[in-house]
Amino acid sequence: MTIPSTLERCRPVLMAMGKTLVYAGGVGCGSALKLATNLMLAHLAAGFSEGLLLVEKAGLDPKKFLEVLDASTFRSPWYQTKGQGMMKR
Repeated sequence: MTIPSTLERCRPVLMAMGKTLVYAGGVGCGSALKLATNLMLAHLAAGFSEGLLLVEKAGLDPKKFLEVLDASTFRSPWYQTKGQGMMKR
């Protein structure tokens, strides 16, 4: 896939705002990718909150939940940042 010259001209500015630049394709492709990543984030948040509720209802320390997640294949920096706030309510 050829990257349009406009994107190449804008590359320095875009790279100043983020670490990665992905050319998704024609009009609307970038929006579709963004919506897909937002969907994944929503699932991450919903799954974490359900797991947190289960842990709390079982009488377990929610910090243990984060500890287990951090040591598993489900490890995500999101849990350490947003998850901490969710535990505090």
